[in-house]
Amino acid sequence: MFRIIIALAATIPLLALAAPAEANTYDVYSCWAGYGTFHNPNASTVAWTRDQASAGGHFAAHEDCAVNPTNGAMTVNSAGGSTAHNGEFARLRFTAPNGLSIGQVQLWRRAWSYGTGTGSGSQRNYVRVLAAGTPISGGTDADGTIDVGVGSRGTSDTTSHGILASNFFGFNAGPASSIDYVVGCGSSSGCPTTSGLGPANIAAETDVYGSQVTIQDSKEPTVVTSDSGLFADVEASGTRPVVVSDAYDESGISKLAVYADLGTTPVGVLEYETDVNWCNWATPAPCQNVSNAEIPVDTRQLTDGDHSFVVKAFDAAGNEKASSTHYATVKNQATDVTPAPDPTPTPDPTPAPDPTSGDSAAAPQDGAGLPNGTTNGGGGVPVTSAMKLVATFDKNNRSRLNAKYGRIVVVRGTLSDGAGQRVANAQIDYSAQSTTPRARVQNLGSVRTDASGVFVLRVATKLGSRKLHFAYRPQLGGAVATSADAQLDVIAPVSLSITPRHARNKHRVTFRGRLSAGPIPRKGKIVNLQVIVDGHWHTFATVRTTKSGRFKYRYRFMRTYGLVTYRFRARSRYESAYPFAAGSSRTVAVHVTSCPIGCE
Repeated sequence: MFRIIIALAATIPLLALAAPAEANTYDVYSCWAGYGTFHNPNASTVAWTRDQASAGGHFAAHEDCAVNPTNGAMTVNSAGGSTAHNGEFARLRFTAPNGLSIGQVQLWRRAWSYGTGTGSGSQRNYVRVLAAGTPISGGTDADGTIDVGVGSRGTSDTTSHGILASNFFGFNAGPASSIDYVVGCGSSSGCPTTSGLGPANIAAETDVYGSQVTIQDSKEPTVVTSDSGLFADVEASGTRPVVVSDAYDESGISKLAVYADLGTTPVGVLEYETDVNWCNWATPAPCQNVSNAEIPVDTRQLTDGDHSFVVKAFDAAGNEKASSTHYATVKNQATDVTPAPDPTPTPDPTPAPDPTSGDSAAAPQDGAGLPNGTTNGGGGVPVTSAMKLVATFDKNNRSRLNAKYGRIVVVRGTLSDGAGQRVANAQIDYSAQSTTPRARVQNLGSVRTDASGVFVLRVATKLGSRKLHFAYRPQLGGAVATSADAQLDVIAPVSLSITPRHARNKHRVTFRGRLSAGPIPRKGKIVNLQVIVDGHWHTFATVRTTKSGRFKYRYRFMRTYGLVTYRFRARSRYESAYPFAAGSSRTVAVHVTSCPIGCE
């Protein structure tokens, strides 16, 4: 179980000049940029590597941000008392995660360079920024042709650790995979490494007090959920976990959130962004990837009944990816409880008989309740015994459908009055009842007819076979005037594998399979193993699944002569305790040869 994330309180606000990252981007902070916040609590410089492999002993790259609270910096400078050779350099390098690129770069720095000569005869070091190895426009602090004095490219003022407007240097490097801040020699005559004009006699140097690099990331993360916890195909109550098996991205996962019924406010969330142990915004790929995370969802936020859920993963750049839709039945209210009487009951008006309910319930008197819907003529709906509500499935245009497990089916309904006119903008009550014994009716709210008197409802098959009931009341809160049922029968999903697929007579093969839809009855579900004989399926074995729906059976061939190909399937027949219609696996062929003389 992942812990609840606690945000680290910011102690020093980020400089206002540093704009936040835009959509599909995120920022990486180094040295004193973002210091004291969850972005960079320890003045880290881990995002920048220091390279002096080509320095020839004449240049150096180092940093002391975290240990020098006054003027610590990431530094590249000329070093040594002798003249540097042409092509020697040291550098700081920032590299974007694989497949991503660098956009805006914001630096707080000072830089200088001293030497002799001008133009082609100059002998001094350059200080410049390269994007993917190429000098960028506006990225030259010193090009090596003239002296660049201390204070002209940033200042020596280290108030606020040098994160000052006077030290700011920003540019757009995108799209580039890497950034280099280089101090080196580009003169064929060599470059001096010391100068009496530079601080501490250093001829050329850059001190980077802080950097904020924007990474461009438009890739969606990946999210995989588990059919356990809230999605375990059993009634859910209280707080239940939603299990995310995997969520990953080049920049890592900054948030996981669960949304119910197409809502925009999550019903469960894991926030990683401000957890410094999970997201380190001083690294190019700041957040970790997720494995087997549990998102707690308090189901008491939801009404009792069937609900749809999606899980969204958010990467460091805010890109999001939704999982496939899952369905769960919420049940928190106790059943068979007689509600307490209303202390101030209001007598109901005398009703007229309800033609669909079979009892003495009645419609309210004229004027009672709010009118529900309008006819095509724009007037109210005349209540007559001829009102008609029809509900059919789009798949077959009938009120009963055999559907495959895991699909979404569409129910379409029409409402018309006694004159045959369609009733528009009418609220239709919607409920469902599973085919399992003693299943209770679940009130699932309502649907509404459009301007042509039609409603459309998308129904998931994952919850099994059930009767869908629709009812229309001419007055909201009044009696039912007409109703319609639609029976959804979901075919049980059965898988089957047989090993080996080639066998000899008197040898065994193993049948394995699974009923992938639940809930499975407590004692398991009966599955028939069948083989084709004379063109018809015949049951030769019956097995019972485990509570997880898996089954296994071993069979020995005893009377096979020559080469025979058998075709098998697994068949789940209808049982009242299992809310799915009969279903069969794919056909699996097994080739059996007779055993040579003397073999067993």
